[in-house]
Amino acid sequence: MKRPPIKQVQALPGADFARDAGTAAPTPWLPSQRGGWPGSVAPPSSERFVQSAKDWLFSLGPTRWRFIPMLNRLPVLLARVVRSHLEAGMASATLNSRTAQESLGHLDLQKTDLEDFVDFSEQEYSQLQALALQVRVVEAELERRYRRQ
Repeated sequence: MKRPPIKQVQALPGADFARDAGTAAPTPWLPSQRGGWPGSVAPPSSERFVQSAKDWLFSLGPTRWRFIPMLNRLPVLLARVVRSHLEAGMASATLNSRTAQESLGHLDLQKTDLEDFVDFSEQEYSQLQALALQVRVVEAELERRYRRQ
């Protein structure tokens, strides 16, 4: 008997809109449903676009990246490394999902625990994939700004 999937975290009302002047914390783990554009990133036409994009991108990666001058100076490279980081997480989630039975079968776990782990891994993959697609949209806009004339 297949257990129901693990309940996903839902956004709080109002959590998926562009931040004003950096007062609201981004919600990186909740992909936006609005055309692939992340809700906490200001539109490209806004003066706040680059800063809001950097804030959002930094929220998706390891904290130590905030202290790398090059990543602060060049958000287009920050977007690339964040996308690579998310894609690595997707590969990890895929590996966990595909190998759970073989690699964890020797542990004293219930079959339903392994099924929950596989469900979690599949949901994690979906979340990371959605975020990676959003990063790619922001990355494309940043690349447009850095393109040689």
